[in-house]
Amino acid sequence: MSASLLLSVAPVSFASEVPSVTFSSQDLDKISDHLNDLGLSKEVQQSLIEKIKAGELPDSDNPEKKVLVLQVK
Repeated sequence: MSASLLLSVAPVSFASEVPSVTFSSQDLDKISDHLNDLGLSKEVQQSLIEKIKAGELPDSDNPEKKVLVLQVK
C-alpha cells in the first residue's frame, strides 16, 4: 500500500529522474531479433532501443502517446 501511495503523490518531474538502462550485447541481440520478427526497420529498432536505454517507454506503451495517436485519428 505504501508503494501505491508513493506513486500516487510522486511529482511529474519524477519521470525525468529515471536512470538509464544498460544492456549486454546478448540482451541487445535478443531485442533486435524480436523487433526483426515484428518487421520493424533498423531505424525504428534503434529509436526504440535508445528510448528504452534512456528509461523511457516505447510510444506503444506510453499512455500519453496513445492519447495523442487517438486524437489524430
